Amino acid sequence: MMLSSGGPSSSSSSQYGRGGPHSGSPGAPLLEELVIKVPLPADVRNLSEIRPSKGDASYNPGEKLLEWHVPTKELPSSTSYFGLRCTVVGQLPDKEEQELDPSGFGFGTEYTYNEPYQSASSKTREEAAAGGDEERDAKKVAQNKMLMPTSASVSFSVKGWLASGIKVESIMIDPRKSKGLGDGVKPYKGVKYLTVSNGGVEIRC
Repeated sequence: MMLSSGGPSSSSSSQYGRGGPHSGSPGAPLLEELVIKVPLPADVRNLSEIRPSKGDASYNPGEKLLEWHVPTKELPSSTSYFGLRCTVVGQLPDKEEQELDPSGFGFGTEYTYNEPYQSASSKTREEAAAGGDEERDAKKVAQNKMLMPTSASVSFSVKGWLASGIKVESIMIDPRKSKGLGDGVKPYKGVKYLTVSNGGVEIRC
């Protein structure tokens, strides 16, 4: 699983000390508290060797759910890619399958050969072997597909950015109609943008 995180450019970051945009403003949006939840198919028995490049990840076998938390302090301040790797363990094969193929690689299949030694050509034997390999490969691909997730939900918050793209161009305040403002007092005008997704973004694959 790979994720892309975009943030303020290095040039914006270098301007903070010279009055440039501060973190969490429209000029330098700040991504916080990223959580990814991946529901897994019923055929998945366990996940092992879970290795996120950032944050912490855990697997709940009861709910068949992989949960990956990336805290704000570990999120990059510039465009970056980070990922999670793990080993998926499927269900154990049926008893009948184990008896026919105890190794799980198709070596337990029984063949009979009653023809004379010279009756079958080497080409026929090669074609039969190739057909068996293709069948095993197709079965393996189908089994792996059953273990793959089909969606993931993402929770996060972004300070200084709105997904809708709506922006406030100006705010007009009439001091004469504002209560509590004395003569010569200039009211502060400002707008803060905040986008919050609590499991609301679902990605299907």
